[in-house]
Amino acid sequence: MDVPKATETPESKLHFLDYWRIIRVRKAVIIAVFILVSTTATVITFFQTKAYSSKVRISVEKDVPV
Repeated sequence: MDVPKATETPESKLHFLDYWRIIRVRKAVIIAVFILVSTTATVITFFQTKAYSSKVRISVEKDVPV
């Protein structure tokens, strides 16, 4: 018996051009969110307290049988 294969309808399958159209329509929102996030990250980083680092030296010795 031949079983018909389930094919996707054109309405359910999204193409690259559909995504591109959405990006073009929402371009102002995308740019505004990017600028807001970048500015917030820059300001928070600028006002953070300074972090300092240090070095540690560890001496590893062989086990000596008793």
